[in-house]
Amino acid sequence: MGKMLSIMRGPSGSGKSTHARMIKNAFEGAVIVSADNYFMHDGEYKFDPSLISKAHNDCYYKFLDAIDHEVEEIVVDNTNIHNWEFANYIKAGRMNGYEIEVIEFMATSVEDIKTCIYRNQHNVPAEIIMRMCCEFEPCFSQKNVTVHGIV
Repeated sequence: MGKMLSIMRGPSGSGKSTHARMIKNAFEGAVIVSADNYFMHDGEYKFDPSLISKAHNDCYYKFLDAIDHEVEEIVVDNTNIHNWEFANYIKAGRMNGYEIEVIEFMATSVEDIKTCIYRNQHNVPAEIIMRMCCEFEPCFSQKNVTVHGIV
């Protein structure tokens, strides 16, 4: 099997990080990159909205570092609600010979949204999760897209 890039998409609490860890456990040497990691300090998540751009830049640089180190399996674990948020990951992955899979976690009902609100690990306000669900854009490329319900 060649090099693989898996891109998670979905609202907070939808199961992205759980699925990302499953991939990491299945592939020795797999790397997960996430903007959330920027906010982890001494094992505690301390979100600061003023640093969100820095967090995403840090995530992208770690992704490029994984490519430079020829990591066989890279997982991007961000919400990626809009296509522009993950387009550069796909471009860089393709340019470096990665097979790409986009894994979407769709909230398709009020019950799904409630589940995401209840389960999210970072105290994301309910109105933000509802907005993520409403603004979720279909993937610009239907090739290699796997759609999951909320797991």
